[in-house]
Amino acid sequence: MNVPSSMRDRAHSPSTNYALLEGAIRDHALFFTEDTTKRHEMNQTLAKRAGSVANLYRTTKGRAREALNDKFKKFHIFEGQVKSSQDLRRKIITKESEINRWRTKHKNIEQEREELFKEMTQTIEEKDRVISHLQNTNKQLEDYLVYLEKLSINAEYKGKPVSSSQNKARTLKHFLIRPETALWFSKYFGLDIESILVKESDSGDQVMTAKGNRTLAILNGKKTITLSKSPLEAFLVKSTV
Repeated sequence: MNVPSSMRDRAHSPSTNYALLEGAIRDHALFFTEDTTKRHEMNQTLAKRAGSVANLYRTTKGRAREALNDKFKKFHIFEGQVKSSQDLRRKIITKESEINRWRTKHKNIEQEREELFKEMTQTIEEKDRVISHLQNTNKQLEDYLVYLEKLSINAEYKGKPVSSSQNKARTLKHFLIRPETALWFSKYFGLDIESILVKESDSGDQVMTAKGNRTLAILNGKKTITLSKSPLEAFLVKSTV
């Protein structure tokens, strides 16, 4: 076996006693078997040969060592230690079939890549559109909230006071029906509301008080009494103005 110079240098290393390199076989003319038992036997034989070569290099110097570089030893490989050509052919055919199947499956891979890129682009554009819409909606909501806040500040009633109304009795009539109904329904649910008092905002004068089925309205300082037969009937307001 002719030992390459790189292998000779490695032979001096205590951790390297032999090498089995299938890649060093010229043109890959053969491959060693994958059987672990046979490979172990080959490794043992190579270990002995490599050990003897390493000893020669340790004990040889000068020109004799240079002459040793040109020497070689033969290493016999038996038929059972290499893969058969039939096995190699079957593996090659299997790999070629796998490659052909892969090519068939991905023959339109460029088109699929373009379609995938197009879908991703559309998804990103849709996301940007949704984000823009949400931002616009949020801005509208913010503006509406500001509008509501301004409305709540200016929501104080600015209507015409009852005292300055021309038909005070009719104005109170529409207003009195609600507390009267509330008093009646409170009885239905077992609640007793003793009275309801309403004052005019500007003057602070008491304009109405309701108790039970008896409603008292005060118009220009004079009392008007309204009695109801039923909370759902219209009230008859007797004005003494």
